[in-house]
Amino acid sequence: MTVTDPAAVEKTEQGNARAEKMLKQLGEMGLEFDAATGSVVPGEGIDISSLPSSVALNGAADGQGRFYSAAEFMKVIKECDDLLHGPAKDEKKPFQEKYKAREELEKVRVNIETKRCLAMIESNTPKKTLLDAQKMVARVEYRLGTTALAVEEGSGKALEHLVVGAMPQFFGQDVADLVEKIEKEDEDVEPNLPEISTSLPLNEAVDLLNTCGAANANREKFKLSVQLLKASERLYDTASVEEKEKMEDVHTQTLFFLAQTWGHLGDASNSSLYCAKTTYRQLRMNVVLSEDGKEVNAKESSLDVEDWTRNVMTLANYYASIGMHQQAEHCLQAAGHLAALFLKQADSEDTDFDIIGLRENVAQIDRKRAETYLGILNLCAETHMYKLAGVETGDDEVAEQPKELIVDYGKELKGLGKGSEFMKMNYKEIISSVSYEFARKIFLAANAALERALKFYVFDGFVTDHIDLCLVRANAYGRLSLLESDEKRKQAMQLKRVQSIEPIMEAGGINEEAFCGLLKTLVHEIGAAYMDMHELKSERIEGKIKKDPTYRIKAVEAKKMNDFAWKAMRYFTHFLKLYFNKSNMPKGFDIKDKETWGELCVEAGKVSVEVDEVLGYLGAHFKIARLLSKIVQDWEGEDLGKGRMVKALEGSFERFEYVGELAEGLGGEGRKDMKKKLEEGFAQQVELSKEMARLLPVKISRVIQFNQQFVGAA
Repeated sequence: MTVTDPAAVEKTEQGNARAEKMLKQLGEMGLEFDAATGSVVPGEGIDISSLPSSVALNGAADGQGRFYSAAEFMKVIKECDDLLHGPAKDEKKPFQEKYKAREELEKVRVNIETKRCLAMIESNTPKKTLLDAQKMVARVEYRLGTTALAVEEGSGKALEHLVVGAMPQFFGQDVADLVEKIEKEDEDVEPNLPEISTSLPLNEAVDLLNTCGAANANREKFKLSVQLLKASERLYDTASVEEKEKMEDVHTQTLFFLAQTWGHLGDASNSSLYCAKTTYRQLRMNVVLSEDGKEVNAKESSLDVEDWTRNVMTLANYYASIGMHQQAEHCLQAAGHLAALFLKQADSEDTDFDIIGLRENVAQIDRKRAETYLGILNLCAETHMYKLAGVETGDDEVAEQPKELIVDYGKELKGLGKGSEFMKMNYKEIISSVSYEFARKIFLAANAALERALKFYVFDGFVTDHIDLCLVRANAYGRLSLLESDEKRKQAMQLKRVQSIEPIMEAGGINEEAFCGLLKTLVHEIGAAYMDMHELKSERIEGKIKKDPTYRIKAVEAKKMNDFAWKAMRYFTHFLKLYFNKSNMPKGFDIKDKETWGELCVEAGKVSVEVDEVLGYLGAHFKIARLLSKIVQDWEGEDLGKGRMVKALEGSFERFEYVGELAEGLGGEGRKDMKKKLEEGFAQQVELSKEMARLLPVKISRVIQFNQQFVGAA
C-alpha cells in the first residue's frame, strides 16, 4: 500500500497547471518549449533577449523566484560591488571574492527571471514592476560581463553578458542589435552608432560602454571600439555636474582607452590628444597640492608619479616630432615640476614611492628638454645654410603650432609657465628669425638642461646615457657654430664640440664589443669635428691667398692644418676599424700611431657592413681620401715636410681608387638593396673619387717638380 502526501500531490498538480498555462502562453507568443534541451525556441521576429532562461522556466513551473524591492536590490548590489572592486584577501586566490560576487549575482538574476516568467503566465503583475525587474537584470548582467573580464575568462563571454544581457535595457534593443551585428561581421565594418541615452545609472552606462570598447579592442575590432568609447564620452559630456562627480574615474578610463585604441588605428593625432586629456585628469584628480601650489601631499596623492611623468615625456616626444614646440616644452616643464615637488616631499618625510626611479625620471626629462631644444637649433642651422646657398625653404615641412596649448597643466600646477618665447613660435616665425643671437638662446637652454642631466647620468654606471648626452652637447656646439660669422669664434665652438666628447675616448674603458654602435657614432663625430676645424683653417688661408696671390703659408699655419687633418683621419680610421673582425686586423695596427693607421690596409680583412651603415662606412673612406689630399708642406725635417706631403697625396690617390672599387663591390650581384642605397646616396662621391684619382698624379708631379702648395678642397 502506497501512502501519498496530500500536500505533495497538491503542489505537483499546481506545478503541472502552471506548466500547461505557461506552454499555452508561450504558444500564443509564437514560442515553443523544447523539452529535450530545456530551452525556448523563438518564432520569427521574436526578441530573444527578453526571454527567460531555461532555468527560469523550470523554476517558474515549480512556483519559485522572487522580485526585489529597490532597497533590497541596492543592498545586494553594494555587497557584490564591494567584493568585485575590493582587494583580494588571499594573494594565492585573487579571484575568490569575485567568484563569490558572481555566484550571488547569478542567484539574483535567476530569481528575477523566474518570477518574471511566472508573471508572464499569471498576467497579474503591474507593468512597472516588470520593467523595473528587467532593468535590475540588466544591471546584474552588466556586472557579470565586467566580472568575466576581471577573472580573465575572455572578451567573448563578457560581451555575451554586456551586449545581449545589459545593452538592450541600458540603450535600447536597436543599439544592441547593431553592436552584435558588427561584432559578428567577418570584415571590419565601419560602425555608425546612433546618439544614445539611458534611464539607468549613468556611471554604470558609461562603464558598460567602456568595457564593451575594451573587449572589442582585445578582439582587434578597433573601429567599433572607438565608436563605443566615443558614445561613452558623449554620455559624460551631456551629464549634469552632480552626475559627472559620480563618474570622474570611469570617464578618465574612457579617455585612456580612446588614447590606446586610436593608437592601434594608427591615428597619432587623436591618440596624443586623448593621452593629453587623460594625463591632465589624472593630475587634477589624484594630486593634492598646497593652496599656493608649492607643496605636494605625497601621502594623500594617489597618482603614480613615475608612470605619469613617463607618459607626459612620451607626449612631449610626439609634439616635438610634429613641430609643436611649445606644447612639447610645456609637457616637459609639467613633468619636471611635479617630479620635483614629490622629491622635495621625499626629503622631508618617509614616502612609499621609488625615489631613485623618480630622480632618473627628472634626469630623463632634462635630457628630453635638451633634445627638444636641439631640434629647434637644427632647424635654425639648416635654414641658415639654405639661405647662404640661396635655396628657398618650404613653409609646410612642420605642422603649424596652435595659438593655445592643447592641454595646459599650469591650471593645476600653479606658477608653471607656458614655455620659452622661442618655443612659442611656429615654423614660419622661426625660420624668419634665424640669427646667431636667436640660436644662442636655444643653445643656452639646451646646455643648462644637459648640465642637470649629466649630474645624474655619470659615466660610471650610465655609459650609454652619458655618451649620448655628451653627443647632444657636441651636436649643439656644431649647429651653433654654423650661425657664427667670426672665424675665431667658430673655431672655438668646434673646439668645445671636440672637448665635449674626446675625453671619453682618451679615458678609455669602453668595451668595443658591448658598445660598438655607440663607439661608431662617437669616433665619427670627433672625426667630423676635427675635419670641420680643418675646413675652417683651410678657408681662412684660402681667403688670404685670394687677397694676395703671393701669400706663402706660414709653418705654424701648415702645422695646425695638418694636425687637424691627421686627428680627423685618426678617428675616421678608428670608425672603420670597428667594422673589422679582430682576427682579420692587420698586424702592428695601432690607432695612436699615424704611420700605421694612415696607411691602414683596407683589404687586409673582411668587413661586415649592413645596408643602413654602408653610406657611413664608404663616407669615412672618402673623407680620409679628401683629408690626405689636403696635407700641406710644413717646412719641418730634412725635406721640410715635402716627403710627408707627397706620401699623403699618394695615399689619397690609392684611397680614392679604392672607394670606387669598394662601392662597386658592395653593390654587386645579388645585392639589390645595397646597390639602390649606393645609387641614391653615394653616386656623386663615386664620380668625384674617379675624378680625383685621375687628377692626383698630376698634382703629385707638380709638388715634386715645382714644390707647389695646394690648399683648396679636393
